[in-house]
Amino acid sequence: MALPEYLYQCDRDLFNAQKYSQATEALKACELDFQLFTEQVYQAEGIDSESL
Repeated sequence: MALPEYLYQCDRDLFNAQKYSQATEALKACELDFQLFTEQVYQAEGIDSESL
């Protein structure tokens, strides 16, 4: 499964953050995006994420 574009965007946002506060916000957004991606992978593989 290829990584979705929004995860690449997270990487760019973190790299381009000029201030600590911007980096913190970008990191929070990336964490949420990664959780979404993980859920999509679990669903695609038929894994019940609640049991993990």
